[in-house]
Amino acid sequence: MWTPERVEHWKRTGEKPSPVLVWTPEQTGAFLDFVRDDWLYAL
Repeated sequence: MWTPERVEHWKRTGEKPSPVLVWTPEQTGAFLDFVRDDWLYAL
């Protein structure tokens, strides 16, 4: 999961802390808010 510590590590080093990470519910909501007007939003 993209915890604040892992986000900071990624921003500081450019290195992903793991090959697979999932978004938190808050991150998912922010993404959906951002793409709300995109024509692919419903997908």
